[in-house]
Amino acid sequence: MYQRPMIFSSIAMPNTVKTLEMKPAFHTLISTHQFTTLDHEDAYSHLSKFYELVGTMGFHYDDMENVYMSLIPFSLTGKEWLNSLPNQSLTIWKDVEEKILQRFFPISLYIKAKSKISIFRQWLEEAYCETWEIFKMMLRKCLNHGFKYIAQLSIFLNGLRSDT
Repeated sequence: MYQRPMIFSSIAMPNTVKTLEMKPAFHTLISTHQFTTLDHEDAYSHLSKFYELVGTMGFHYDDMENVYMSLIPFSLTGKEWLNSLPNQSLTIWKDVEEKILQRFFPISLYIKAKSKISIFRQWLEEAYCETWEIFKMMLRKCLNHGFKYIAQLSIFLNGLRSDT
């Protein structure tokens, strides 16, 4: 009797009745936008780009959990940390996303990013619109910053030069 080869992956694919067609072009698209953990990259931006790319593939909403779990390994370089997790231990997408953020956006980066937001200042030669874009980018790089909208507005306004 033929026995199926063992699956050596920390990601357990959800059991579904329907088989999803994963076209080679999907793997290529995801692989060309890999997260390489360089200094200019961040995990939140990578996940945002990943969601954007997967969203262009035309899958039904009900299939997204399976699609995310199938494609995420192709979006990461240096997957040793992912493969070092217990076999078949990541059973839902939320777990995979959480592990990625824990690994690539640890508490030290969170504290640093939140601190940068709280001491935000407009540079001398910086135009108002440029300052606003920089501030919004800082907030996006630390989505769990916890600043309520009124606090964000206060930080931004207090960080502007007096002549602005």
